[in-house]
Amino acid sequence: MADQVGAVLAAAGWRMWPTARDTLLYTSPNGLCGAEWTRASCSFELGDIPVAWQISARSHLDSTLPEWNAYFTAGAPTRP
Repeated sequence: MADQVGAVLAAAGWRMWPTARDTLLYTSPNGLCGAEWTRASCSFELGDIPVAWQISARSHLDSTLPEWNAYFTAGAPTRP
């Protein structure tokens, strides 16, 4: 799933770099949206479910906190 989503984001102009938390962080071209892929070795859980992707957005570049987050598990479908 990480390779498929990462390829789509890169094709759309998103930048990616690894973080110190052993994740891959992507940012949108305008800097308002982010997507972070969490490796299984460093995952966090919501309830009992490990999170694979965290997607966030903010409406202003000067805002440090996202206005919303969405979390996806490794079991999320990648195709309809």
